[in-house]
Amino acid sequence: MDFPMVVAWAESFTEDDSAPLGLRLFSMVLLGTEPVRQFVTERDAREAADPNGGAEAE
Repeated sequence: MDFPMVVAWAESFTEDDSAPLGLRLFSMVLLGTEPVRQFVTERDAREAADPNGGAEAE
């Protein structure tokens, strides 16, 4: 898995109430680390600047 996939994986478990508690806690800790927070901030800024994800309008 590459870094963006790991972040998406962790985000999916923090939002899933049916996921095991240990996995949800691990995901929340992972998402709270500085490198991940920085990545999420940059990703969100890119998405806000380009809501179409680089796709050209038809």
